[in-house]
Amino acid sequence: MLSHPHIVSLKEVFLHETKLYLAYELLERDLFQMMEERRARHSYLDEEHIKVLLFQLLVGVNYIHKTGYFHRDLKPENLVLKGADEYLKITDFGIIREAASGPCTEYIATRWYRAPEVVLRSSTYDAKIDVFAVGCIMAELFMLAPLFPGSSELDQLSKLCQVLGTPSKEEWPEGCAQALKRGLTFPAHRGQDLSLILKYASPEAVDLLECLLKWNPNHRYTCEQALFHPFFSNLDQAQLTRQLAEVNSMPTPKTSKMF
Repeated sequence: MLSHPHIVSLKEVFLHETKLYLAYELLERDLFQMMEERRARHSYLDEEHIKVLLFQLLVGVNYIHKTGYFHRDLKPENLVLKGADEYLKITDFGIIREAASGPCTEYIATRWYRAPEVVLRSSTYDAKIDVFAVGCIMAELFMLAPLFPGSSELDQLSKLCQVLGTPSKEEWPEGCAQALKRGLTFPAHRGQDLSLILKYASPEAVDLLECLLKWNPNHRYTCEQALFHPFFSNLDQAQLTRQLAEVNSMPTPKTSKMF
């Protein structure tokens, strides 16, 4: 159902003996692997490269949301790259959710990229959890390290508070009520200046990140709002579209037996 330039293409679905297989287009590597290589070389991504990757990610996620779904597990390992690491596609839709399908599973998504409402195990979250995950990925592209590397559920909540500051009842009444319901207390922290964490980021990049990482999902940007942020004002979208079309038309690398 999802067909888009920034979503990995499903080529075939077939039954082999007693197992069902999904055959996708072959892509070189994922964003996590690319950042691992950069970390090993102490080579930071320049902001223009980050801008291109982030724009493509937001375009893809926006399409998913407009189609009536949300991904629920956005992370670097689920973002695959093509064409000299310049073209990004979203993959792994194993826990995708239809927006209109009622209460949600409480415990989903990889911990470091979970929105606060998911950390608190709310069952009424929506597509804004993907937006928070995009913010986490954006920060990691600048830092080459996770922004919220929690070692447990409680530690994850603490990491969120250390960076974003402890939310007040006025700022996020639903979250404070959910924490009380679960017998949890937000650790007291003033938060940090994101411009000091993202040392190489422009003021526009920091401002966009702040808009993506709001405690309250009602105050968080949508993907569409993010795409119109000044951070992307000098991006040549027409050129990007042409280049992506060229890359998509390249022959698929030949491989040995698939299974």
